[in-house]
Amino acid sequence: VRIKALESLGQNDNPEAMPVVRNAMNDPEPQVKYAATLSLLELAGESWLQELSGIIGRTSGVTLQQVLRGFFHATNYLKINVAKSKAADMMIDALETALLDDLEEVRKAVIWPLSWMRHERTPQILRKTYNLERSLEVKTEIVRVACSLISDITGGTAQELAVVDAILQDALASSNPQLKEAALDVVKNRELAAAVKH
Repeated sequence: VRIKALESLGQNDNPEAMPVVRNAMNDPEPQVKYAATLSLLELAGESWLQELSGIIGRTSGVTLQQVLRGFFHATNYLKINVAKSKAADMMIDALETALLDDLEEVRKAVIWPLSWMRHERTPQILRKTYNLERSLEVKTEIVRVACSLISDITGGTAQELAVVDAILQDALASSNPQLKEAALDVVKNRELAAAVKH
């Protein structure tokens, strides 16, 4: 019920709903926080990113995972260019902090906005995370997501392409079958996308 109410408030484009939706960020249920994150970005757009970066920086665990999912989904479908916003550096700092979370699912959730954001700082963060990450699941997610969202077909910059290529080559040369399989899937999907494009 609370999630449905937040969805309705987010769609009504009424600034008076902001305090009510913001209060839902204190809800004990992580799924409600996901819905609140979506609704707040629907209501306030880019102007809420600074406050959201603070929430991401001081949250952890399953709650943080849901907030990150909401942030990525909403900025995507609302076409909010986080990299060009005034809060870009604050948000990237918060995402770097989230990469230290104990929960693997949180670290995996961070990979999506970092790969999608297209900011000059994000490629090096992705490379460092891939090199330092001990979880095979998170490393595989970096290969799968970063190397899919950043390519010459998606308009990646030279810096971005160099970073994802280094990650991809490392995974292709890996002795770990899971990591290698993820890299081979990326190569196959890129070949298919290139064929479709031509």
